[in-house]
Amino acid sequence: MSLSSCNLLSNPSFETGSLSPWFTTVPNVNIATVTNATTAYDGNYYLDLKTDYGNRGHSIAQAISDLHRGGVYTFTAQIQIPEPSGAEYCFVNAYVGQNATTGLIVSQLLMPTGEWTAVSGEYTRQGLRADDVLTVTGSCTSPGSSYIFDVLVDEVIFAEEGCVDEEEE
Repeated sequence: MSLSSCNLLSNPSFETGSLSPWFTTVPNVNIATVTNATTAYDGNYYLDLKTDYGNRGHSIAQAISDLHRGGVYTFTAQIQIPEPSGAEYCFVNAYVGQNATTGLIVSQLLMPTGEWTAVSGEYTRQGLRADDVLTVTGSCTSPGSSYIFDVLVDEVIFAEEGCVDEEEE
């Protein structure tokens, strides 16, 4: 599957085999591993994002450029919650900027099915800055709070609405 040339993100399917230019929002903690341990949604690699104890989440982020005020952007990511995982359910959130409320793109509940599921939403640029940060968070809930779960991430797309892929012209 070919990723859109309209995508504003680099390394969207982690096919470089490394996290860069994505970064974790908790420095110096191994919460995000690029791997090919199971079947990826796209290509060979995907990201294994670990949640935190206490039913809390962890995040990855990437700087994005060339956003314009009033621009509408679409976000899509392929997410898998492995089964069986012990998690009752998980949430995946995506937002732009420093505020998960005002910059929220999507917050979606996912069950541990072991299947890749599309998580998507829209974002309308309100601010004046052309550069910002896209953050993707995974968190899971279980009866106990002393567990860490896996949220698998692949093919992350952030593109301006109406952009036509060069291959489709």
